[in-house]
Amino acid sequence: MTEKLPRWDLSVLYSAPDCPEIQKDMAAVSAQAERFSVRNKGKLAESTPEAFGKMIADYETLSTKMQKIQAYAFMNYAVAMNVPENVDFFQKTNQKTASVKDKVLFFELEINGLSDDQIKEKMTDPTVRKYAPWLQRIRAGRKHLLDE
Repeated sequence: MTEKLPRWDLSVLYSAPDCPEIQKDMAAVSAQAERFSVRNKGKLAESTPEAFGKMIADYETLSTKMQKIQAYAFMNYAVAMNVPENVDFFQKTNQKTASVKDKVLFFELEINGLSDDQIKEKMTDPTVRKYAPWLQRIRAGRKHLLDE
């Protein structure tokens, strides 16, 4: 008896590695990361709690889009690792998303540079409080991080 292994239905993410939606999303993520960096880099410490909450929400939106692209690339690769096109797509996607991550690396580093009192003050905003578990996780290892 031959059993068929289950397969992921990747079409819920994208229709194919060369579909226009992936290119469009990757370009959008890259542009969004650039705008995020220009608007926010070096500004976390003096931001109001409300502005800080918006920064975090924008960062989440950007991260979610990028994770969708990365998930598709990885699962497409994992389904058929011996297909050169899948390997190539996975590698190129990793390079592109690494470039995007470089643009927003400052954000978590600046969060870790905030004092406990600054974080406490920013937690007065309901949006920031929503992200409290994420902030705690980000700040947990701050003593062991290098700067940008």
